[in-house]
Amino acid sequence: WRLGRTYLRVGKPFAAVKCLTRFVRDHPKHAKVPDALRDLAAVEPFRTPQGEDRERAWEAKRLLEREDFDGAAALCRRALATSPFLDEARIGLGRALVESFRALGSRGDLTAAFQEFDDALLVDPDHPDALAGRGRALLALGDAERALADAERAMATDRVNAAAVLVAGHAQLRSGRVDAAAESFDEAFR
Repeated sequence: WRLGRTYLRVGKPFAAVKCLTRFVRDHPKHAKVPDALRDLAAVEPFRTPQGEDRERAWEAKRLLEREDFDGAAALCRRALATSPFLDEARIGLGRALVESFRALGSRGDLTAAFQEFDDALLVDPDHPDALAGRGRALLALGDAERALADAERAMATDRVNAAAVLVAGHAQLRSGRVDAAAESFDEAFR
């Protein structure tokens, strides 16, 4: 709670929200929860993204489609510098980091990708793209069970999210559930 307040004082609203949200979630009966909730409400004005940052996030999405992972990551980081609550940029950065890892091996940073998706889920806990992205990062990090849990949560929100269905299939395959994986892959490619 104190760390969250410190982040507010030094002008780091997203870091403050991360700390305060986790404090309220992990200590719901603590005497300081009402103060933490007031501090979270004080962050509301920072949540509105700047217009040019939305444009940067959309351009980053186009760069991802052209497999320019470094360019997409750079645009997302620029957007997040002034609009830290812009989920599209956070998810785009996570995707760029995961794809960079897949394409380039060790140059990609899976831990950072996981953290970006995790941060996006602090803003919107049920965001299907953030859940699917975090699941992909978890798969690459070797945690099939948690990846499957994220994929299932994403599919509960958005049943036609092909990325989530593919993550589920890969996680099931790695866990030895071949029949379930085959069903997931069939569903993803319909």
